[in-house]
Amino acid sequence: MALAASKVTEMNGGIVLVKNGHVSFRMPLKIGGMASVRSFSIIVSEMKYLEDEVRKCGYHYNDFFYTMLFLVCDFLPGLRITASGIIDVKKQQILVPAQKLLLY
Repeated sequence: MALAASKVTEMNGGIVLVKNGHVSFRMPLKIGGMASVRSFSIIVSEMKYLEDEVRKCGYHYNDFFYTMLFLVCDFLPGLRITASGIIDVKKQQILVPAQKLLLY
């Protein structure tokens, strides 16, 4: 997770998939770290590829992108990823504190 977070930080926002300790997918999101400047058709192709790769890694739920969307919503119950770290919203407890990234 640290490698993925480091690469996202280097890109100033985006999506990174790390498999077996190596970056296997990266999508820079240059507009506010949340949107791409590339064409819609390229983005659709990359998103399909990413979803296939995530399934190969064992993700078996219905919609990967909704999972990513809601993973940061700290107003919903369950485990969430925030600037404070990984939190349990119901218990209002930080389970894994955020760490400063070392960019190299």
